[in-house]
Amino acid sequence: MNDICPGVIRLMYVSRCAPDISRDQVEEMLTTARAFNLQHGITGVLIHGGDRFMQVLEGPEHDVIQLYARIVDDRRHYDCGLIRVMPITTHLFPDWDMHTIYCASERLQDISRFRDPRNEARLAEEFTRALSQFVSLLEPE
Repeated sequence: MNDICPGVIRLMYVSRCAPDISRDQVEEMLTTARAFNLQHGITGVLIHGGDRFMQVLEGPEHDVIQLYARIVDDRRHYDCGLIRVMPITTHLFPDWDMHTIYCASERLQDISRFRDPRNEARLAEEFTRALSQFVSLLEPE
């Protein structure tokens, strides 16, 4: 089935970690996120590599947008840059209330390829395929 799920979106952003953030603080952040996401039907993945976070959130549009607004105000990271928001046909992470991947920082250097600087939409299937492939290629530290 390739119908767009009504009111369901995928949001992807990248940010820089606060200089003094510890792995324990990231784990604490994830514990809170998992509880919130479970209550609101949000799924996704948080990738932490060196001084960067990359996160993909999927779920009801209103809840995902509200969550992103809270994320932008979180002092554990800064320089939050929205990469993509789009309606989705299928969830890439249907069973992940918030999966985490820790990887080497150089693995996140290719994030810019997901940006669309002219705001022209690439085909949703193409973006989904590229993102899925990118996540599957990341190797934990």
